[in-house]
Amino acid sequence: AAVVGRPVRIWRETEDSSADHLRGIPPLARGVVKGIADDLSLILEDHPEPITRGRLAGEEACKSLGL
Repeated sequence: AAVVGRPVRIWRETEDSSADHLRGIPPLARGVVKGIADDLSLILEDHPEPITRGRLAGEEACKSLGL
């Protein structure tokens, strides 16, 4: 619930989740979290479907890492 109302980015799950690796691939989705569904998927503003898989990172953390 701490992410509701916050801007986030979600990347595909990979073995390498280093900032260097993530700089080379676009996120699967990004936007403000509107809610969390019963199955724990994330509902993002302006995203057509709930996000059910991936690695979540806050927008502020992404910016501080140069992503």
